[in-house]
Formats: sequence, structure tokens, C-alpha cells
Amino acid sequence: MQWFERLGVPSTASRDQIKKRFRQLTAELHPDVKPGGEELYRRIVEAYTAGLAAARGQAPPSSRRPNVAPGGNLWRQVVVPLRTSIVGGVVEVETRGQRVNVRVPAGVAQGVRLRVTGHGELGDPPGDLILEVVHGDHPSWMRNDPDVLCSARVTWLEAYRGDAVQIETPWGPRWITLPSGTREGDRMTLTGHGLRNGQRHGDLRVAVRLIPPVPGSRALEEALAGATFRN
Repeated sequence: MQWFERLGVPSTASRDQIKKRFRQLTAELHPDVKPGGEELYRRIVEAYTAGLAAARGQAPPSSRRPNVAPGGNLWRQVVVPLRTSIVGGVVEVETRGQRVNVRVPAGVAQGVRLRVTGHGELGDPPGDLILEVVHGDHPSWMRNDPDVLCSARVTWLEAYRGDAVQIETPWGPRWITLPSGTREGDRMTLTGHGLRNGQRHGDLRVAVRLIPPVPGSRALEEALAGATFRN
């Protein structure tokens, strides 16, 4: 197949016509837009190179890169779930109609920019996608770098007896033992369960939230009536 047939232009096409057609084909057939089309796009590039040479009255070069402008960078924000911002992971973003998995490092701070090479504007080479990190909210956790703050909901009975209770942390479920007579707002610390940045580990600071019993129990009323309370 001749170069002009592959590009879909007349054999007498001018350089401007060839460049315009190549830009159209790049927007449609570039591998970033059409995954798996690397071989087809390589042939398009070869035809484009041969077409430019023919328009100048030269022999087609064997390995010359086409004179295509590089693509610009794309900038946007990405909301990273709070747990992912602490332990690291992958978030999915959409760019130019494609879904791209972006790796998030553990402990990534708010406002940090993540660069995804080759997923910006089309060109040769294509630009990059620059993502500014925004932390998502969580109902139980909050970052206070390098520590993580969380709350633990426990029953009156568990707090009174000093039971061991399970809490959900960014690193998975953990058990903590309550001091006997734990009160609303008391705080405990799980060392090393906050942000982990190299050898430096923050802590998980747990605030107790008491769950009151369901009203209507006669036995509970009698027990409370005979109990001794402290200030």
C-alpha cells in the first residue's frame, strides 16, 4: 500500500494537507486512544514520514520521526479515599475517554501532585496527566500527620468491666483493652498504627464513644439506682 493510500489523501497532497490528515488519524488511532493499535499507528507514522518527504521531492527516509508537536500536560484534582491516602493503593481516573489506574504512595499528603506519564494531551510524545491529591472524608478516621485519629463505640457494660473490644483501623481490625470504668471521651493510643513513612511510624489515637442502652429495661433501672457514681 502506498503512503497516500494509507493516509487517505491524494498522491499530490501538499505538506499542509498531509499534516492535517495525520493529526486527524492520531486523534483517532493513537495507542493511548485505541489500545492494541500500536502496529497500525506505526504504519501511519511511516506513511506520514514518506508523505512529507514526497511533498519535498525527497526520497522517503527510513527512520525519521515525523515533525509532530509534543502534547501538553493535563491538570486535574483526584479525590483519594482516606484509607488509601494512609496505607497506599490504587485509584482509577478517567482521561480522554480512558480509565487509568494510578498508584498512590502510602501517607500521600493533601496537595501532592502525582504524574501519570503519557496520558496528557495527544502529540509526539504525548503529554502527562498531573493529578493533585485531595483527601476524602471518613466517618471514623481523621489524619493529624503523622498520627491518625479515630473513635471507638463501646457499650456501657464493656466500658464498666474494662473489656477487650475490636476497632477498625486503616491497617485492619485491632483489639484494645479498655481500662475498667472507661468514660466517654477517654483516649487510648495504638503505637505505630498511624502513618508509616519509612522508619517513622505515627500512632492511632482512639477516643471512646459510649453507646447508651436502649431505654425500657426495669432491671437496668434498678441496677443503676443502686450504683455508686463518681464525678
